[in-house]
Amino acid sequence: MRIRRLMLGSALALGLLAGEAGAENQVFGVTLSGLPAGEIVLSGRQEGGRYEAGSSIRAIGLLGALARLRYEGTTVGRIAGDGSLEPERHLAEARSLRSERRTEILFDNGDPVQVTMVPPRSRQLDPAEQDGTIDPVSAVFQLLLAPPAGAVCNRRVELFDGARRSRVELGQAELRDGALVCNGRYVRLSGEEHAIEQSDYGFRLFFHGDGAGGVTLWRIEAPTRYGLAVATRRG
Repeated sequence: MRIRRLMLGSALALGLLAGEAGAENQVFGVTLSGLPAGEIVLSGRQEGGRYEAGSSIRAIGLLGALARLRYEGTTVGRIAGDGSLEPERHLAEARSLRSERRTEILFDNGDPVQVTMVPPRSRQLDPAEQDGTIDPVSAVFQLLLAPPAGAVCNRRVELFDGARRSRVELGQAELRDGALVCNGRYVRLSGEEHAIEQSDYGFRLFFHGDGAGGVTLWRIEAPTRYGLAVATRRG
Protein backbone atom coordinates (compact mmCIF):
# COMPACT_ATOMS: atom_id res chain seq x y z
CA MET A 1 0.00 0.00 0.00
CA ARG A 2 1.61 3.26 -1.15
CA ILE A 3 0.41 5.43 1.73
CA ARG A 4 1.80 2.93 4.25
CA ARG A 5 5.19 2.92 2.49
CA LEU A 6 5.22 6.73 2.41
CA MET A 7 4.38 6.95 6.13
CA LEU A 8 7.16 4.49 6.93
CA GLY A 9 9.65 6.42 4.86
CA SER A 10 8.61 9.74 6.37
CA ALA A 11 9.12 8.45 9.90
CA LEU A 12 12.56 7.09 9.00
CA ALA A 13 13.57 10.30 7.22
CA LEU A 14 12.60 12.39 10.24
CA GLY A 15 14.52 9.96 12.42
CA LEU A 16 17.69 10.54 10.42
CA LEU A 17 17.31 14.29 10.67
CA ALA A 18 16.15 14.71 14.26
CA GLY A 19 18.70 14.77 17.03
CA GLU A 20 21.08 16.63 19.25
CA ALA A 21 24.47 15.14 19.94
CA GLY A 22 25.93 14.99 23.40
CA ALA A 23 22.51 14.74 25.04
CA GLU A 24 20.95 11.72 26.70
CA ASN A 25 17.54 10.42 25.63
CA GLN A 26 16.19 13.27 23.54
CA VAL A 27 12.64 12.33 22.58
CA PHE A 28 10.72 13.55 19.52
CA GLY A 29 7.08 12.83 18.79
CA VAL A 30 6.23 12.37 15.10
CA THR A 31 2.89 13.24 13.50
CA LEU A 32 1.68 12.91 9.92
CA SER A 33 -1.10 15.25 8.87
CA GLY A 34 -1.74 15.93 12.55
CA LEU A 35 -2.10 12.28 13.54
CA PRO A 36 0.36 10.48 15.87
CA ALA A 37 2.75 8.41 13.72
CA GLY A 38 5.91 7.66 15.68
CA GLU A 39 8.43 8.35 18.41
CA ILE A 40 12.16 8.98 18.05
CA VAL A 41 14.61 8.60 20.93
CA LEU A 42 18.21 9.71 20.44
CA SER A 43 21.21 9.54 22.72
CA GLY A 44 24.86 10.50 22.50
CA ARG A 45 27.99 10.47 24.61
CA GLN A 46 31.51 11.86 24.15
CA GLU A 47 34.51 11.00 26.28
CA GLY A 48 38.27 10.90 25.74
CA GLY A 49 38.10 11.74 22.05
CA ARG A 50 35.52 9.04 21.36
CA TYR A 51 31.78 9.05 20.83
CA GLU A 52 28.85 6.66 20.98
CA ALA A 53 25.50 7.59 19.44
CA GLY A 54 22.16 5.84 19.19
CA SER A 55 18.81 6.27 17.48
CA SER A 56 15.55 4.44 18.10
CA ILE A 57 12.40 4.87 16.00
CA ARG A 58 9.06 3.20 16.51
CA ALA A 59 5.71 3.65 14.85
CA ILE A 60 2.63 4.35 16.98
CA GLY A 61 -1.07 4.90 16.38
CA LEU A 62 -2.52 3.68 13.09
CA LEU A 63 0.94 3.41 11.53
CA GLY A 64 2.08 1.21 14.41
CA ALA A 65 -0.93 -1.04 14.01
CA LEU A 66 -0.39 -1.36 10.24
CA ALA A 67 3.37 -1.68 10.02
CA ARG A 68 4.84 -2.45 13.48
CA LEU A 69 7.86 -0.42 12.41
CA ARG A 70 10.90 -0.25 14.68
CA TYR A 71 14.48 0.85 14.00
CA GLU A 72 17.49 0.68 16.33
CA GLY A 73 20.86 2.12 15.28
CA THR A 74 24.13 2.58 17.20
CA THR A 75 27.56 3.83 16.17
CA VAL A 76 30.90 4.03 17.96
CA GLY A 77 33.95 5.92 16.73
CA ARG A 78 36.49 8.62 17.41
CA ILE A 79 36.43 12.41 17.24
CA ALA A 80 39.20 13.82 15.05
CA GLY A 81 41.27 16.85 16.00
CA ASP A 82 39.18 19.14 13.78
CA GLY A 83 35.96 17.98 15.48
CA SER A 84 34.81 15.72 12.64
CA LEU A 85 33.61 12.20 13.38
CA GLU A 86 35.31 9.01 12.25
CA PRO A 87 32.92 6.08 12.75
CA GLU A 88 34.39 2.65 13.39
CA ARG A 89 31.37 0.38 13.65
CA HIS A 90 27.70 0.96 12.87
CA LEU A 91 24.92 -1.50 13.71
CA ALA A 92 21.28 -1.15 12.68
CA GLU A 93 18.23 -3.37 13.05
CA ALA A 94 15.01 -2.56 11.19
CA ARG A 95 11.78 -4.46 11.77
CA SER A 96 8.34 -4.20 10.23
CA LEU A 97 5.32 -6.42 9.83
CA ARG A 98 6.81 -7.89 6.65
CA SER A 99 10.54 -8.03 7.22
CA GLU A 100 13.48 -7.79 9.57
CA ARG A 101 17.07 -6.88 8.64
CA ARG A 102 20.35 -6.40 10.50
CA THR A 103 23.10 -4.23 8.99
CA GLU A 104 26.68 -3.86 10.14
CA ILE A 105 29.15 -1.38 8.59
CA LEU A 106 32.84 -1.43 9.51
CA PHE A 107 35.07 1.60 8.85
CA ASP A 108 38.80 2.13 8.49
CA ASN A 109 40.06 5.68 9.14
CA GLY A 110 36.48 6.87 8.87
CA ASP A 111 35.76 5.26 5.46
CA PRO A 112 33.42 2.25 5.06
CA VAL A 113 35.27 -0.95 4.16
CA GLN A 114 32.80 -3.77 4.86
CA VAL A 115 29.02 -4.16 4.89
CA THR A 116 27.16 -7.19 6.23
CA MET A 117 23.37 -7.47 5.83
CA VAL A 118 21.22 -10.30 7.14
CA PRO A 119 19.29 -11.15 5.06
CA PRO A 120 21.30 -9.65 2.16
CA ARG A 121 19.67 -7.20 -0.24
CA SER A 122 19.42 -7.95 -3.94
CA ARG A 123 21.34 -4.74 -4.65
CA GLN A 124 24.16 -3.42 -2.48
CA LEU A 125 26.66 -0.63 -3.10
CA ASP A 126 30.39 -1.34 -2.95
CA PRO A 127 31.66 0.19 0.34
CA ALA A 128 35.07 0.77 -1.28
CA GLU A 129 33.39 3.40 -3.48
CA GLN A 130 31.80 5.31 -0.57
CA ASP A 131 34.78 7.31 0.71
CA GLY A 132 33.81 10.61 2.29
CA THR A 133 30.58 9.29 3.82
CA ILE A 134 29.51 8.47 7.35
CA ASP A 135 26.66 6.36 8.69
CA PRO A 136 23.21 7.90 9.35
CA VAL A 137 23.55 7.98 13.16
CA SER A 138 26.93 9.73 12.94
CA ALA A 139 25.49 12.11 10.34
CA VAL A 140 22.89 13.26 12.86
CA PHE A 141 25.60 13.59 15.49
CA GLN A 142 27.89 15.62 13.21
CA LEU A 143 25.24 17.92 11.73
CA LEU A 144 23.72 18.88 15.07
CA LEU A 145 26.60 18.71 17.53
CA ALA A 146 25.29 21.45 19.85
CA PRO A 147 26.39 24.09 17.29
CA PRO A 148 26.74 27.82 17.94
CA ALA A 149 23.92 29.83 16.42
CA GLY A 150 26.15 31.18 13.63
CA ALA A 151 27.17 27.71 12.42
CA VAL A 152 23.98 25.67 12.62
CA CYS A 153 22.97 26.04 8.96
CA ASN A 154 24.76 26.24 5.60
CA ARG A 155 26.29 22.74 5.88
CA ARG A 156 26.17 19.40 4.11
CA VAL A 157 27.06 15.80 4.86
CA GLU A 158 27.00 12.60 2.79
CA LEU A 159 25.91 9.36 4.39
CA PHE A 160 25.98 5.66 3.61
CA ASP A 161 23.62 3.15 5.24
CA GLY A 162 24.81 0.05 3.38
CA ALA A 163 22.04 0.19 0.76
CA ARG A 164 22.24 3.77 -0.48
CA ARG A 165 24.42 6.88 -0.57
CA SER A 166 22.65 10.14 0.26
CA ARG A 167 23.33 13.80 0.93
CA VAL A 168 21.76 16.14 3.49
CA GLU A 169 22.15 19.87 2.81
CA LEU A 170 21.27 22.77 5.12
CA GLY A 171 20.87 26.22 3.53
CA GLN A 172 21.34 29.69 4.99
CA ALA A 173 19.75 30.42 8.37
CA GLU A 174 16.60 32.53 8.66
CA LEU A 175 15.09 34.17 11.74
CA ARG A 176 11.36 33.49 11.98
CA ASP A 177 9.15 34.32 15.00
CA GLY A 178 12.08 34.06 17.38
CA ALA A 179 13.31 30.75 15.98
CA LEU A 180 16.36 30.04 13.84
CA VAL A 181 15.20 28.14 10.75
CA CYS A 182 17.28 26.08 8.32
CA ASN A 183 15.79 25.02 5.01
CA GLY A 184 17.23 21.64 4.12
CA ARG A 185 17.16 19.04 1.40
CA TYR A 186 17.71 15.31 1.36
CA VAL A 187 18.99 13.75 -1.89
CA ARG A 188 19.47 10.04 -2.57
CA LEU A 189 22.57 9.88 -4.77
CA SER A 190 22.77 6.15 -5.53
CA GLY A 191 21.58 2.76 -4.36
CA GLU A 192 18.25 1.30 -3.37
CA GLU A 193 15.13 3.47 -3.51
CA HIS A 194 13.43 4.57 -0.30
CA ALA A 195 9.99 3.45 0.78
CA ILE A 196 8.70 6.99 0.20
CA GLU A 197 9.40 6.62 -3.54
CA GLN A 198 11.22 9.96 -3.65
CA SER A 199 14.92 10.59 -4.12
CA ASP A 200 14.87 14.33 -3.40
CA TYR A 201 12.75 16.21 -0.86
CA GLY A 202 12.90 19.26 1.37
CA PHE A 203 12.49 19.84 5.10
CA ARG A 204 12.85 22.60 7.71
CA LEU A 205 14.71 22.57 11.03
CA PHE A 206 13.63 24.94 13.82
CA PHE A 207 16.10 25.86 16.60
CA HIS A 208 15.78 27.83 19.84
CA GLY A 209 18.64 29.52 21.68
CA ASP A 210 19.98 27.60 24.69
CA GLY A 211 21.02 30.70 26.66
CA ALA A 212 24.74 29.94 26.29
CA GLY A 213 25.35 31.00 22.68
CA GLY A 214 24.28 27.66 21.21
CA VAL A 215 20.99 26.40 19.82
CA THR A 216 18.72 23.43 20.44
CA LEU A 217 16.68 21.66 17.78
CA TRP A 218 13.00 21.53 18.75
CA ARG A 219 10.99 20.93 15.56
CA ILE A 220 11.33 19.43 12.07
CA GLU A 221 8.81 19.80 9.24
CA ALA A 222 8.76 17.74 6.02
CA PRO A 223 5.87 18.20 3.55
CA THR A 224 4.48 15.04 1.93
CA ARG A 225 1.65 14.37 -0.51
CA TYR A 226 -0.39 13.10 2.44
CA GLY A 227 0.16 16.11 4.66
CA LEU A 228 2.86 17.62 6.83
CA ALA A 229 5.19 15.25 8.69
CA VAL A 230 6.39 16.89 11.92
CA ALA A 231 8.84 15.82 14.62
CA THR A 232 8.57 17.90 17.82
CA ARG A 233 10.88 17.66 20.80
CA ARG A 234 9.27 16.73 24.10
CA GLY A 235 10.39 18.40 27.30
